[in-house]
Amino acid sequence: MERAASVGAAMGADILINYPLWIVAKRVGAGLSALPPLNRLYAGAGALWVSIAPTTIIEDGVSTVLKPRCGDLAASSASGAIAGVCVTSQVERCITASHARNLSVRETVAALYRRGGVAGLVMPPGMLATACREVPFAAALFAVRPRLRAIAEERYPGAQRLLRELSCGVAAASVAGPASRVPSVVAAYQQATEATPIRAVADIYAAGGLRAFFRGLPARTMSLAGTFTVVPLALDWFAIQ
Repeated sequence: MERAASVGAAMGADILINYPLWIVAKRVGAGLSALPPLNRLYAGAGALWVSIAPTTIIEDGVSTVLKPRCGDLAASSASGAIAGVCVTSQVERCITASHARNLSVRETVAALYRRGGVAGLVMPPGMLATACREVPFAAALFAVRPRLRAIAEERYPGAQRLLRELSCGVAAASVAGPASRVPSVVAAYQQATEATPIRAVADIYAAGGLRAFFRGLPARTMSLAGTFTVVPLALDWFAIQ
């Protein structure tokens, strides 16, 4: 119970700080204007926070099973992909669609249910792209960043803690951001428009060539840098790491 409460509090701090950049990157990827109206800047933040519990359970479980056999990097990548298929893609579809339609998340879920029933909610557009995006994201957060942190602590033991954590977060995000951006843009576009993968790729390419697949990259990378810094610090604050 203490671990669950600590994780929830840490992720709540992350969402409070980094959600605006996250939703800007999501909207740009979907082909929407970068900034929503100010009163909708945090629209969907509650749904994202609620999804953290099942996501964490899946990632912890998969990592625990696979790490002894596959190592940290492969286990983290697999846990991200599975969580993306089982939880993340469904929640993010509702959030992105709510921004595309200018509705609340609750209204969007009701509309999607009326159109496609439970199956439409469980098997949303962008599921495969989301899973592909989560592989480099989870690998960077759960495997690459801890290694960077260990190296930094060994080489720079006298450095200020916040500066060291921020440096590791920025370095990990600089890898994860570009590596995950193409599937992130494809997923966001599918979630907003319900396009098939082939149609999404064609539409995005038509909008700006290969560069269009990296639209929103600065906001995405800065959001990841914030997450990779805030979450470990918050978890340490609650004494579970």
